[in-house]
Amino acid sequence: MPNKENLEKLLKSLASTFQSVRIYTLNHPKAKTAMQDLYDMFKELFQDNPIIAFGLVGDELFCGKEIFFDLTVIVKDFIKELKNKKIENISFKSSLSYEELETFIDLLAFSKQNSVEEINKSIKSKNIHNVTVDVLHAPGIKPESGETEHKYNLSKDDVKHFKNFYSGIIDNAGSLLDKSIIDGVGDMNIFSNIVTSIFEGLGHKENFLLMLMNLKKHDDYTLVHCINVSILCMLQARSLGLNEQDIVDLGLAGFLHDIGKILISRTILRKPNSLSKEEFEAVKSHTVLGAKMLMRFPHVNKMVVLTAFEHHLGIGSQGYPKLSYPQRQCFSTKIVAISDFYDALRSRRHYRRLMAPEIVYEIMRSEKDKLLDSQLLDNFFKIMGVWPVGTVVSLSSGEIAFVEAQNLGDMFNPKVRVFFSSNKEKLEATYSIDLSQIEDLQIISSIPSDSPECEYIFAHLDK
Repeated sequence: MPNKENLEKLLKSLASTFQSVRIYTLNHPKAKTAMQDLYDMFKELFQDNPIIAFGLVGDELFCGKEIFFDLTVIVKDFIKELKNKKIENISFKSSLSYEELETFIDLLAFSKQNSVEEINKSIKSKNIHNVTVDVLHAPGIKPESGETEHKYNLSKDDVKHFKNFYSGIIDNAGSLLDKSIIDGVGDMNIFSNIVTSIFEGLGHKENFLLMLMNLKKHDDYTLVHCINVSILCMLQARSLGLNEQDIVDLGLAGFLHDIGKILISRTILRKPNSLSKEEFEAVKSHTVLGAKMLMRFPHVNKMVVLTAFEHHLGIGSQGYPKLSYPQRQCFSTKIVAISDFYDALRSRRHYRRLMAPEIVYEIMRSEKDKLLDSQLLDNFFKIMGVWPVGTVVSLSSGEIAFVEAQNLGDMFNPKVRVFFSSNKEKLEATYSIDLSQIEDLQIISSIPSDSPECEYIFAHLDK
Protein backbone atom coordinates (compact mmCIF):
# COMPACT_ATOMS: atom_id res chain seq x y z
CA MET A 1 0.00 0.00 0.00
CA PRO A 2 1.29 3.54 -0.72
CA ASN A 3 2.56 5.47 2.28
CA LYS A 4 0.18 7.78 4.12
CA GLU A 5 1.72 10.98 2.77
CA ASN A 6 1.25 9.92 -0.87
CA LEU A 7 -2.29 8.71 -0.20
CA GLU A 8 -3.13 12.02 1.44
CA LYS A 9 -1.80 13.93 -1.58
CA LEU A 10 -3.85 11.73 -3.89
CA LEU A 11 -7.04 12.30 -1.89
CA LYS A 12 -6.48 16.05 -1.84
CA SER A 13 -5.90 16.02 -5.60
CA LEU A 14 -9.00 13.87 -6.17
CA ALA A 15 -11.17 16.24 -4.12
CA SER A 16 -9.61 19.32 -5.73
CA THR A 17 -10.17 17.96 -9.25
CA PHE A 18 -13.78 17.13 -8.36
CA GLN A 19 -14.28 20.75 -7.22
CA SER A 20 -12.58 22.18 -10.33
CA VAL A 21 -14.79 20.15 -12.66
CA ARG A 22 -17.90 21.14 -10.73
CA ILE A 23 -17.00 24.86 -10.76
CA TYR A 24 -15.42 25.27 -14.19
CA THR A 25 -16.81 22.22 -16.11
CA LEU A 26 -14.66 19.53 -17.66
CA ASN A 27 -13.21 21.44 -20.62
CA HIS A 28 -11.92 24.45 -18.70
CA PRO A 29 -8.10 24.74 -18.64
CA LYS A 30 -7.99 24.71 -14.82
CA ALA A 31 -10.05 21.51 -14.71
CA LYS A 32 -7.86 19.95 -17.43
CA THR A 33 -4.68 20.78 -15.51
CA ALA A 34 -6.08 19.37 -12.27
CA MET A 35 -7.23 16.21 -14.08
CA GLN A 36 -3.81 15.62 -15.64
CA ASP A 37 -2.05 16.11 -12.30
CA LEU A 38 -4.45 13.65 -10.69
CA TYR A 39 -3.94 11.07 -13.43
CA ASP A 40 -0.15 11.38 -13.21
CA MET A 41 -0.36 10.82 -9.46
CA PHE A 42 -2.47 7.69 -9.98
CA LYS A 43 -0.06 6.27 -12.58
CA GLU A 44 2.90 6.78 -10.27
CA LEU A 45 1.19 4.97 -7.37
CA PHE A 46 -0.08 2.20 -9.68
CA GLN A 47 3.52 1.14 -10.31
CA ASP A 48 3.53 -0.68 -6.96
CA ASN A 49 -0.21 -1.02 -6.34
CA PRO A 50 -2.55 -2.79 -8.78
CA ILE A 51 -5.63 -1.40 -7.01
CA ILE A 52 -6.09 1.77 -4.95
CA ALA A 53 -9.29 1.86 -2.92
CA PHE A 54 -10.69 4.46 -0.57
CA GLY A 55 -13.41 3.89 2.00
CA LEU A 56 -15.71 6.27 3.84
CA VAL A 57 -17.04 5.63 7.36
CA GLY A 58 -19.00 8.49 8.88
CA ASP A 59 -17.09 11.61 7.81
CA GLU A 60 -13.70 9.92 7.69
CA LEU A 61 -11.88 8.70 4.58
CA PHE A 62 -9.59 5.72 4.95
CA CYS A 63 -7.35 3.50 2.84
CA GLY A 64 -6.16 0.22 4.28
CA LYS A 65 -5.29 0.97 7.91
CA GLU A 66 -4.79 4.69 7.33
CA ILE A 67 -7.63 6.99 8.45
CA PHE A 68 -7.33 10.60 7.31
CA PHE A 69 -8.81 12.58 10.20
CA ASP A 70 -6.87 15.68 9.15
CA LEU A 71 -8.64 15.74 5.76
CA THR A 72 -12.20 15.78 7.11
CA VAL A 73 -12.49 19.57 6.90
CA ILE A 74 -10.21 20.06 3.88
CA VAL A 75 -12.19 17.75 1.58
CA LYS A 76 -15.59 18.13 3.24
CA ASP A 77 -17.44 18.95 -0.02
CA PHE A 78 -16.10 15.81 -1.67
CA ILE A 79 -17.08 13.72 1.38
CA LYS A 80 -20.54 15.35 1.39
CA GLU A 81 -21.07 14.35 -2.25
CA LEU A 82 -20.01 10.75 -1.58
CA LYS A 83 -22.47 10.60 1.33
CA ASN A 84 -25.25 12.12 -0.79
CA LYS A 85 -24.70 9.42 -3.39
CA LYS A 86 -24.46 6.68 -0.70
CA ILE A 87 -20.91 5.82 -1.84
CA GLU A 88 -18.74 4.23 0.87
CA ASN A 89 -15.97 2.77 -1.29
CA ILE A 90 -14.22 3.72 -4.56
CA SER A 91 -11.71 1.40 -6.25
CA PHE A 92 -9.35 2.35 -9.08
CA LYS A 93 -7.51 -0.35 -11.07
CA SER A 94 -4.02 0.13 -12.49
CA SER A 95 -5.26 -0.13 -16.10
CA LEU A 96 -7.26 3.09 -15.55
CA SER A 97 -7.16 5.35 -18.61
CA TYR A 98 -7.20 9.14 -18.58
CA GLU A 99 -10.55 9.12 -20.40
CA GLU A 100 -12.08 6.79 -17.78
CA LEU A 101 -10.88 8.99 -14.93
CA GLU A 102 -12.19 12.11 -16.65
CA THR A 103 -15.59 10.56 -17.35
CA PHE A 104 -15.90 9.24 -13.80
CA ILE A 105 -15.09 12.60 -12.16
CA ASP A 106 -17.57 14.32 -14.47
CA LEU A 107 -20.22 11.74 -13.56
CA LEU A 108 -19.50 12.20 -9.85
CA ALA A 109 -19.69 15.99 -10.12
CA PHE A 110 -22.94 16.31 -12.08
CA SER A 111 -24.93 13.10 -11.76
CA LYS A 112 -28.23 13.47 -9.90
CA GLN A 113 -28.23 9.78 -9.06
CA ASN A 114 -28.17 9.02 -5.34
CA SER A 115 -27.61 5.29 -5.10
CA VAL A 116 -24.62 3.05 -5.77
CA GLU A 117 -26.70 0.82 -8.06
CA GLU A 118 -27.69 3.72 -10.32
CA ILE A 119 -24.16 5.12 -10.43
CA ASN A 120 -22.67 1.74 -11.32
CA LYS A 121 -25.17 1.44 -14.16
CA SER A 122 -23.98 4.81 -15.48
CA ILE A 123 -20.35 3.75 -15.06
CA LYS A 124 -21.03 0.65 -17.13
CA SER A 125 -22.97 2.55 -19.80
CA LYS A 126 -20.09 5.02 -20.19
CA ASN A 127 -17.56 2.17 -20.66
CA ILE A 128 -15.66 2.88 -17.45
CA HIS A 129 -14.10 -0.51 -16.71
CA ASN A 130 -11.48 0.37 -14.11
CA VAL A 131 -13.44 2.32 -11.52
CA THR A 132 -16.08 0.83 -9.21
CA VAL A 133 -18.13 2.30 -6.37
CA ASP A 134 -19.75 0.31 -3.61
CA VAL A 135 -21.13 0.37 -0.10
CA LEU A 136 -19.44 -1.26 2.87
CA HIS A 137 -22.22 -3.75 3.30
CA ALA A 138 -23.96 -3.90 6.63
CA PRO A 139 -23.05 -7.05 8.55
CA GLY A 140 -26.31 -8.76 7.79
CA ILE A 141 -29.43 -8.96 5.71
CA LYS A 142 -32.38 -6.62 6.00
CA PRO A 143 -34.44 -7.54 9.04
CA GLU A 144 -37.70 -9.29 8.42
CA SER A 145 -40.89 -7.77 9.76
CA GLY A 146 -40.72 -7.45 13.53
CA GLU A 147 -37.03 -8.36 13.67
CA THR A 148 -34.39 -5.96 14.99
CA GLU A 149 -31.31 -8.14 15.17
CA HIS A 150 -28.58 -8.28 12.50
CA LYS A 151 -27.42 -11.54 10.97
CA TYR A 152 -24.15 -12.10 9.18
CA ASN A 153 -23.88 -12.14 5.41
CA LEU A 154 -20.30 -11.02 4.91
CA SER A 155 -18.19 -10.80 1.80
CA LYS A 156 -14.40 -10.97 1.88
CA ASP A 157 -14.32 -7.26 1.05
CA ASP A 158 -16.58 -6.48 4.02
CA VAL A 159 -14.29 -8.41 6.35
CA LYS A 160 -11.23 -6.66 4.95
CA HIS A 161 -12.74 -3.16 5.06
CA PHE A 162 -14.01 -3.37 8.64
CA LYS A 163 -10.84 -5.01 9.94
CA ASN A 164 -8.86 -2.20 8.33
CA PHE A 165 -11.22 0.40 9.78
CA TYR A 166 -10.89 -1.01 13.30
CA SER A 167 -7.10 -1.38 12.97
CA GLY A 168 -6.85 2.14 11.55
CA ILE A 169 -8.74 3.57 14.52
CA ILE A 170 -6.27 1.80 16.83
CA ASP A 171 -3.18 3.04 14.97
CA ASN A 172 -4.38 6.65 14.63
CA ALA A 173 -5.58 6.84 18.23
CA GLY A 174 -2.21 5.53 19.40
CA SER A 175 -0.26 8.26 17.64
CA LEU A 176 -2.59 10.93 19.06
CA LEU A 177 -2.26 9.63 22.62
CA ASP A 178 1.52 9.45 22.26
CA LYS A 179 1.50 13.08 21.10
CA SER A 180 -0.57 14.03 24.15
CA ILE A 181 2.07 12.80 26.57
CA ILE A 182 4.86 14.53 24.62
CA ASP A 183 3.04 17.87 24.41
CA GLY A 184 1.21 17.57 27.71
CA VAL A 185 -2.10 18.50 26.03
CA GLY A 186 -4.39 16.91 23.47
CA ASP A 187 -6.65 18.21 20.71
CA MET A 188 -10.18 17.42 21.90
CA ASN A 189 -11.56 18.06 18.40
CA ILE A 190 -9.45 15.27 16.94
CA PHE A 191 -10.33 12.91 19.80
CA SER A 192 -13.99 13.76 19.16
CA ASN A 193 -13.54 12.97 15.46
CA ILE A 194 -12.21 9.52 16.33
CA VAL A 195 -15.15 8.77 18.61
CA THR A 196 -17.66 10.21 16.12
CA SER A 197 -16.32 7.94 13.38
CA ILE A 198 -16.71 4.96 15.73
CA PHE A 199 -20.27 6.11 16.48
CA GLU A 200 -21.04 6.27 12.75
CA GLY A 201 -19.69 2.73 12.47
CA LEU A 202 -22.21 1.58 15.07
CA GLY A 203 -25.06 2.63 12.77
CA HIS A 204 -25.47 -0.53 10.69
CA LYS A 205 -22.14 -2.18 11.47
CA GLU A 206 -22.67 -2.70 15.21
CA ASN A 207 -22.44 -6.50 15.24
CA PHE A 208 -19.31 -6.51 13.12
CA LEU A 209 -17.54 -4.06 15.44
CA LEU A 210 -18.51 -6.26 18.39
CA MET A 211 -17.09 -9.26 16.58
CA LEU A 212 -13.81 -7.42 15.93
CA MET A 213 -13.64 -6.59 19.64
CA ASN A 214 -13.96 -10.30 20.32
CA LEU A 215 -11.10 -11.02 17.89
CA LYS A 216 -8.81 -8.24 19.05
CA LYS A 217 -5.10 -8.98 18.83
CA HIS A 218 -2.83 -6.01 19.43
CA ASP A 219 0.30 -5.43 21.48
CA ASP A 220 -1.00 -2.26 23.13
CA TYR A 221 -3.68 -3.48 25.56
CA THR A 222 -4.39 -0.03 27.01
CA LEU A 223 -5.06 1.50 23.60
CA VAL A 224 -7.34 -1.28 22.35
CA HIS A 225 -9.09 -1.32 25.72
CA CYS A 226 -9.89 2.41 25.50
CA ILE A 227 -11.38 2.02 22.03
CA ASN A 228 -13.47 -0.97 23.09
CA VAL A 229 -14.68 0.84 26.21
CA SER A 230 -15.73 3.74 23.99
CA ILE A 231 -17.75 1.38 21.77
CA LEU A 232 -19.41 -0.30 24.76
CA CYS A 233 -20.28 3.06 26.35
CA MET A 234 -21.97 4.27 23.17
CA LEU A 235 -23.93 1.02 22.84
CA GLN A 236 -25.21 1.46 26.40
CA ALA A 237 -26.04 5.14 25.87
CA ARG A 238 -27.90 4.42 22.65
CA SER A 239 -29.95 1.66 24.28
CA LEU A 240 -31.01 4.14 26.98
CA GLY A 241 -32.37 6.56 24.37
CA LEU A 242 -29.78 9.33 24.76
CA ASN A 243 -29.39 11.84 21.95
CA GLU A 244 -26.50 11.65 19.49
CA GLN A 245 -24.34 14.30 21.17
CA ASP A 246 -24.70 12.69 24.58
CA ILE A 247 -23.84 9.30 23.07
CA VAL A 248 -20.66 10.70 21.50
CA ASP A 249 -19.75 12.52 24.74
CA LEU A 250 -20.04 9.23 26.64
CA GLY A 251 -17.94 7.53 23.98
CA LEU A 252 -15.29 10.22 24.45
CA ALA A 253 -15.35 9.70 28.22
CA GLY A 254 -14.86 5.97 27.63
CA PHE A 255 -12.06 6.57 25.14
CA LEU A 256 -10.09 8.83 27.52
CA HIS A 257 -10.95 7.17 30.85
CA ASP A 258 -7.54 5.46 31.14
CA ILE A 259 -5.41 8.24 29.63
CA GLY A 260 -3.51 8.49 32.93
CA LYS A 261 -1.92 5.10 32.19
CA ILE A 262 0.30 6.66 29.54
CA LEU A 263 2.13 8.23 32.49
CA ILE A 264 2.65 4.85 34.17
CA SER A 265 5.75 2.78 33.40
CA ARG A 266 5.04 0.23 30.65
CA THR A 267 7.25 -2.20 32.53
CA ILE A 268 4.72 -2.15 35.35
CA LEU A 269 1.67 -2.25 33.06
CA ARG A 270 3.07 -5.25 31.16
CA LYS A 271 4.48 -7.12 34.13
CA PRO A 272 3.58 -10.82 33.63
CA ASN A 273 3.25 -11.66 37.34
CA SER A 274 1.85 -10.08 40.50
CA LEU A 275 2.55 -6.43 41.19
CA SER A 276 4.27 -5.31 44.36
CA LYS A 277 2.37 -3.02 46.73
CA GLU A 278 4.28 -0.01 45.40
CA GLU A 279 3.64 -0.99 41.77
CA PHE A 280 -0.08 -1.46 42.42
CA GLU A 281 -0.25 1.97 44.03
CA ALA A 282 1.47 3.38 40.93
CA VAL A 283 -1.16 1.78 38.68
CA LYS A 284 -4.00 3.08 40.86
CA SER A 285 -2.63 6.62 40.49
CA HIS A 286 -3.73 6.65 36.83
CA THR A 287 -7.16 7.97 37.84
CA VAL A 288 -5.77 11.13 39.45
CA LEU A 289 -3.01 11.54 36.84
CA GLY A 290 -5.53 11.17 34.02
CA ALA A 291 -7.92 13.74 35.48
CA LYS A 292 -5.07 16.23 35.96
CA MET A 293 -3.84 15.69 32.40
CA LEU A 294 -7.33 16.13 30.94
CA MET A 295 -7.85 19.40 32.85
CA ARG A 296 -4.96 20.85 30.80
CA PHE A 297 -6.71 19.98 27.51
CA PRO A 298 -8.38 23.03 25.92
CA HIS A 299 -12.21 22.82 25.65
CA VAL A 300 -12.39 19.54 27.57
CA ASN A 301 -15.84 18.40 28.71
CA LYS A 302 -15.90 18.32 32.53
CA MET A 303 -17.73 15.00 32.39
CA VAL A 304 -14.67 13.45 30.70
CA VAL A 305 -12.40 14.68 33.51
CA LEU A 306 -14.76 13.45 36.22
CA THR A 307 -15.11 10.02 34.61
CA ALA A 308 -11.34 9.57 34.40
CA PHE A 309 -11.09 10.44 38.09
CA GLU A 310 -13.86 8.21 39.48
CA HIS A 311 -14.28 5.19 37.17
CA HIS A 312 -12.69 2.92 39.82
CA LEU A 313 -14.44 4.60 42.74
CA GLY A 314 -17.38 2.20 43.04
CA ILE A 315 -20.99 2.82 43.99
CA GLY A 316 -20.21 3.32 47.69
CA SER A 317 -16.77 4.95 47.22
CA GLN A 318 -15.08 1.72 48.36
CA GLY A 319 -12.76 1.68 45.36
CA TYR A 320 -10.04 4.19 44.51
CA PRO A 321 -8.86 6.92 44.70
CA LYS A 322 -9.50 7.05 48.45
CA LEU A 323 -11.54 10.10 49.39
CA SER A 324 -11.98 11.82 52.75
CA TYR A 325 -15.72 11.97 52.10
CA PRO A 326 -18.21 9.69 50.26
CA GLN A 327 -18.84 10.70 46.65
CA ARG A 328 -21.69 9.47 44.48
CA GLN A 329 -20.55 8.43 41.00
CA CYS A 330 -22.01 10.47 38.17
CA PHE A 331 -24.16 8.74 35.54
CA SER A 332 -21.44 8.76 32.87
CA THR A 333 -18.95 7.15 35.27
CA LYS A 334 -21.36 4.30 36.02
CA ILE A 335 -21.63 3.52 32.31
CA VAL A 336 -17.86 3.76 31.76
CA ALA A 337 -17.19 1.60 34.85
CA ILE A 338 -19.34 -1.24 33.46
CA SER A 339 -17.70 -1.03 30.02
CA ASP A 340 -14.24 -0.86 31.58
CA PHE A 341 -14.85 -3.82 33.92
CA TYR A 342 -16.32 -5.95 31.13
CA ASP A 343 -13.59 -5.37 28.55
CA ALA A 344 -10.84 -5.83 31.15
CA LEU A 345 -12.21 -9.26 32.07
CA ARG A 346 -12.76 -10.20 28.40
CA SER A 347 -9.20 -9.29 27.35
CA ARG A 348 -6.21 -11.61 27.15
CA ARG A 349 -3.47 -10.27 29.41
CA HIS A 350 0.21 -11.05 29.98
CA TYR A 351 -0.65 -12.86 33.20
CA ARG A 352 -3.84 -14.77 32.26
CA ARG A 353 -5.78 -16.35 29.41
CA LEU A 354 -8.95 -14.93 27.91
CA MET A 355 -11.80 -15.28 30.40
CA ALA A 356 -14.94 -17.08 29.22
CA PRO A 357 -18.05 -14.86 28.80
CA GLU A 358 -20.13 -16.98 31.18
CA ILE A 359 -17.52 -16.45 33.93
CA VAL A 360 -17.38 -12.72 33.18
CA TYR A 361 -21.14 -12.56 33.63
CA GLU A 362 -21.01 -14.23 37.05
CA ILE A 363 -18.13 -12.04 38.27
CA MET A 364 -19.88 -8.83 37.20
CA ARG A 365 -23.16 -9.95 38.81
CA SER A 366 -21.27 -10.36 42.09
CA GLU A 367 -20.28 -6.67 41.90
CA LYS A 368 -23.86 -5.37 41.69
CA ASP A 369 -24.29 -2.25 43.84
CA LYS A 370 -20.67 -2.55 44.96
CA LEU A 371 -18.45 -1.47 42.09
CA LEU A 372 -21.21 -1.52 39.45
CA ASP A 373 -24.69 -0.02 39.23
CA SER A 374 -27.33 -2.76 39.39
CA GLN A 375 -29.88 -1.39 36.90
CA LEU A 376 -27.31 -0.33 34.32
CA LEU A 377 -25.58 -3.71 34.59
CA ASP A 378 -28.87 -5.51 33.89
CA ASN A 379 -29.38 -3.30 30.84
CA PHE A 380 -25.81 -3.96 29.67
CA PHE A 381 -26.29 -7.73 29.55
CA LYS A 382 -29.70 -7.27 27.98
CA ILE A 383 -28.04 -5.69 24.93
CA MET A 384 -24.77 -7.67 24.98
CA GLY A 385 -26.09 -11.05 26.07
CA VAL A 386 -24.08 -13.42 28.22
CA TRP A 387 -22.36 -14.69 25.07
CA PRO A 388 -21.71 -11.61 22.91
CA VAL A 389 -21.81 -11.48 19.13
CA GLY A 390 -18.70 -13.12 17.71
CA THR A 391 -18.42 -15.76 20.44
CA VAL A 392 -17.96 -19.39 19.36
CA VAL A 393 -19.96 -21.71 21.60
CA SER A 394 -20.55 -25.39 22.28
CA LEU A 395 -24.23 -26.42 22.28
CA SER A 396 -25.89 -29.12 24.39
CA SER A 397 -26.35 -31.11 21.17
CA GLY A 398 -22.55 -31.28 20.73
CA GLU A 399 -22.66 -28.86 17.78
CA ILE A 400 -20.33 -25.85 17.58
CA ALA A 401 -21.84 -22.52 16.59
CA PHE A 402 -21.11 -18.82 16.17
CA VAL A 403 -23.22 -16.19 17.98
CA GLU A 404 -24.54 -13.93 15.23
CA ALA A 405 -27.30 -11.94 16.98
CA GLN A 406 -28.85 -11.33 20.38
CA ASN A 407 -32.43 -11.85 21.43
CA LEU A 408 -33.04 -8.69 23.42
CA GLY A 409 -35.55 -10.38 25.70
CA ASP A 410 -33.38 -13.42 26.46
CA MET A 411 -29.72 -12.84 27.31
CA PHE A 412 -28.99 -16.58 27.64
CA ASN A 413 -30.36 -17.71 24.26
CA PRO A 414 -29.00 -15.80 21.28
CA LYS A 415 -29.28 -16.61 17.60
CA VAL A 416 -26.40 -18.77 16.42
CA ARG A 417 -25.03 -20.18 13.17
CA VAL A 418 -23.91 -23.82 13.32
CA PHE A 419 -20.56 -24.63 11.66
CA PHE A 420 -19.73 -28.05 13.16
CA SER A 421 -22.03 -31.05 13.57
CA SER A 422 -22.51 -32.97 16.81
CA ASN A 423 -19.71 -35.27 15.59
CA LYS A 424 -17.47 -32.20 15.24
CA GLU A 425 -17.51 -32.47 11.43
CA LYS A 426 -17.32 -29.27 9.36
CA LEU A 427 -20.63 -28.52 7.69
CA GLU A 428 -20.73 -27.79 3.97
CA ALA A 429 -23.85 -25.69 4.49
CA THR A 430 -24.11 -23.76 7.76
CA TYR A 431 -27.52 -22.91 9.23
CA SER A 432 -28.99 -20.54 11.81
CA ILE A 433 -30.84 -21.46 15.00
CA ASP A 434 -32.79 -19.19 17.34
CA LEU A 435 -32.05 -20.80 20.71
CA SER A 436 -34.94 -18.95 22.36
CA GLN A 437 -37.33 -21.02 20.22
CA ILE A 438 -35.93 -24.46 21.13
CA GLU A 439 -36.46 -25.59 24.71
CA ASP A 440 -34.05 -28.55 24.84
CA LEU A 441 -31.10 -26.82 23.16
CA GLN A 442 -28.83 -24.37 24.95
CA ILE A 443 -25.27 -23.11 25.17
CA ILE A 444 -23.01 -25.19 27.39
CA SER A 445 -19.87 -23.04 27.23
CA SER A 446 -17.79 -20.78 25.05
CA ILE A 447 -14.79 -22.00 23.07
CA PRO A 448 -11.40 -20.18 23.33
CA SER A 449 -10.83 -17.82 20.40
CA ASP A 450 -7.41 -19.37 19.65
CA SER A 451 -8.89 -22.86 19.17
CA PRO A 452 -8.82 -24.58 15.73
CA GLU A 453 -12.64 -24.45 15.60
CA CYS A 454 -12.67 -20.68 16.11
CA GLU A 455 -9.95 -20.09 13.56
CA TYR A 456 -11.90 -22.15 11.01
CA ILE A 457 -15.17 -20.30 11.68
CA PHE A 458 -13.67 -16.82 11.51
CA ALA A 459 -11.89 -17.75 8.27
CA HIS A 460 -15.19 -18.89 6.72
CA LEU A 461 -17.66 -16.23 7.88
CA ASP A 462 -17.85 -14.79 4.38
CA LYS A 463 -18.94 -18.14 2.97
